[in-house]
Amino acid sequence: MVDTDPVDVQQHTAAQQVVEFSSPEPAAFRFWKEIKAKTETLELFLGYVFALKPTPNDTIRPFYQKWKMAGYIRTGGGNMVTQDNVDLGAMRVNREFRDAGSRLAYGRYIFHFKDAQNCLWWTKHIGHQNFSNLKMFCVSMQSGWDIPCKIISRDVDLCHEEQWHQFFSWLRHRHQMDALVLDFSCWEPVQSYKNLTEEWQTQLMEWREALLNKLSDLRGFTLVNIFDRFEVAIPKADQDEWAETLCQAREPLPPIDPTPMPLGQTLEHLREMRRQREYRERMEKKSHRKEKKNKKQQKRLETKAKEADGSADAK
Repeated sequence: MVDTDPVDVQQHTAAQQVVEFSSPEPAAFRFWKEIKAKTETLELFLGYVFALKPTPNDTIRPFYQKWKMAGYIRTGGGNMVTQDNVDLGAMRVNREFRDAGSRLAYGRYIFHFKDAQNCLWWTKHIGHQNFSNLKMFCVSMQSGWDIPCKIISRDVDLCHEEQWHQFFSWLRHRHQMDALVLDFSCWEPVQSYKNLTEEWQTQLMEWREALLNKLSDLRGFTLVNIFDRFEVAIPKADQDEWAETLCQAREPLPPIDPTPMPLGQTLEHLREMRRQREYRERMEKKSHRKEKKNKKQQKRLETKAKEADGSADAK
């Protein structure tokens, strides 16, 4: 049996540890360190990972889940799309991937919406960080209602103008966007909507005016394009002035009252609003009945006048 010197054993173990600690790093680890060494290389790599396949002109019609448009998850509709979605799973690799994915996927494409409810739903559900990285937005606004006039409910069925008014009211003080495209190409003169009664045409005109007023309050963009084929919303001569107004400096947030309104006062305020609404509805109905009565009286007078003229001619 050979005697073993404890010193030799200790030296051998230490040498073995040195060899183990100096073993090369995994290839993936070295690859990631080399990519991170240069900012331009990192940007190029992450840009490829989070590259979308956009439609022409880098416009994205967003969908929350693969193969489904934003909003159709909650309604169950089947409006499918064919373009590939961004690999959102890659954003869960680490914080760098998450921040870069949010900035690149949401910040370098134009997001296009035609439905106000889907637009509001999507912008609320993508999260604060992703929403703050949105830089280019395009909205193609429809007009009127999608259902027949006979079954429109005043409190339930909102016209497209009212829905877009809700969205831009929510967007006004929250966005960090640079570019905005407003497309009114689907708007036509209200009088051309023959399927709407005078009452609904009047309400449609009121919501158009309210929507335009809300749009004129937007600020903080660097580029605004307006398309209005029939010049119904914004005349061609005023579009440049509108664009300049929307590109003005962002307005400060409105002050927040730290003291909430008491419950009793809140309920009384809601009751008062309801009384005012019911009063306006009664006055509108009364005015409508009076106008209808005046038309009937005018028609009877014209009929009597014609009969009198006819009897005079007979004599």
